Amino acid sequence: MAFVPTLDLHEHTLPRLLRRNAERLPDNDCIVAPEFGVCWSWKEFDRRTSEVARGMYAMGIRKGDHVAIWSTNTPEWMLTMFASAKLGAILVTVNTNYKQFELNYLLNQSDTKMLVMTAGVKNNDYISHITGLVPALTTEQPDNISCKQLPFLKRVLLIGDSERRPMGMSRFDDLYEAAKSVPESVVEESIAGLDTHETINMQYTSGTTGFPKGVMLTHYNITNNGQFLGDCMKLTEEDRLLIVVPLFHCFGCVLGVMSCLTHCTTIVLMDHYNPLREMQILQDQRCTAVHGVPTMFIGMLEHPEFDRFDFSRLRTGIMAGAGYDAAIMEGAEPSKRLLGPMAYFTAAFANFAPQFSRITLTIDGKTVETQGVGVLAINFSKLQFDISLVHENLPRDGMFDIVVMNTHDAVGLIPAILSCMLDRAGEFPARPDVMEVFRCRECTVVADPPLDVQYDGEVTGTTTPFTVRMLPEAARFVVSEECLKLFGEESASPLNLD
Repeated sequence: MAFVPTLDLHEHTLPRLLRRNAERLPDNDCIVAPEFGVCWSWKEFDRRTSEVARGMYAMGIRKGDHVAIWSTNTPEWMLTMFASAKLGAILVTVNTNYKQFELNYLLNQSDTKMLVMTAGVKNNDYISHITGLVPALTTEQPDNISCKQLPFLKRVLLIGDSERRPMGMSRFDDLYEAAKSVPESVVEESIAGLDTHETINMQYTSGTTGFPKGVMLTHYNITNNGQFLGDCMKLTEEDRLLIVVPLFHCFGCVLGVMSCLTHCTTIVLMDHYNPLREMQILQDQRCTAVHGVPTMFIGMLEHPEFDRFDFSRLRTGIMAGAGYDAAIMEGAEPSKRLLGPMAYFTAAFANFAPQFSRITLTIDGKTVETQGVGVLAINFSKLQFDISLVHENLPRDGMFDIVVMNTHDAVGLIPAILSCMLDRAGEFPARPDVMEVFRCRECTVVADPPLDVQYDGEVTGTTTPFTVRMLPEAARFVVSEECLKLFGEESASPLNLD
């Protein structure tokens, strides 16, 4: 019988959810990493993470300490995450693209006590970066490193092995030997003493508005996010989700791992993106779900060997990193049966020259004549990557913005996009002429020829004219009477902000 998830908020901790899965489905696959020859059941993964936790304890990690992980999607990444959680230590995720300066900032700002890392990735030499920051790694024993620049850092562990590993850097596998000196009861008592509202994860922002900031996340935060995301994908213990997006990012760590943890879904790990290898793993591991960004899907779809792979079991996943207009949505329909969610990305490349229309706006009773390829009604100024579409927009001020994209093609939007990207702190209110911005409480849009209407990224099946209005005391707004019928009256109910 399939495991049916609940929609209720729960108060489980990460270790408690792992133990639940190990007791309920002990022999089901939990972690599968084909590139590393790893296939661990829920029971085996629970046992291994407890062993690693004992090793960490032996090396000085206690509840509230910060353990940083600087690695691609390796099995050790997962072991570190859950082992540190069992001790109540806080996992600090490190961007795999960081160089020495950024690493120094993060380790210092986060008060990291233990760093778990690989030797590097591509041309990014992690060993050189960390020894540059902590020279004692090259002269001292692992239990005796110290650095005035990083006063909290006491241990550095290397995943795998390298002949370049300095004498002061332990191997990750040393944790298993260290674990022998710590009784199992230490970890069990730690698990029992955890609270769901305690911080368990620190994820750093991209630093678009200054230096990166560490976001403190609790068990309650990330497990309930995973619960609801998994519910949306209808995940069960019969599903297998391929995670190739980085684990250091919330896309991999929460939308991926936590969705699987809360739904007993198998986690299929891939070290880093490669289109041919990803297609092979999707087929060989019979994956039913996959996460990705547009370039990942496009890389597979345009690969000359795409047609030889069987994706018949693939049914769901999450796409992020790009928006889609109505034409792209409709263009995806013919191939959705074959490609599922990935069909949207093929359609995007066929829509470089969107429809150009004459546009009439009635803005709070005043008429404005203009033209363009689209009209946006927005109640928040930020897009992906913290890009400011308009200079300022406060969701709760009772106003919204109408933005007309006054250009004949997608190329014409490039100056506007650059302007938005530069305005990270809201310091440059000017926008190029291709973006006409109007602030209002109600607006009716008429277009000739008519423009298709989408609502929150979904095609509504309606076209212009449509009316957008702000509801009293509301932070949300409604697009036309037709949308009210389509999405339900409850979506238009005022939101009390007091």
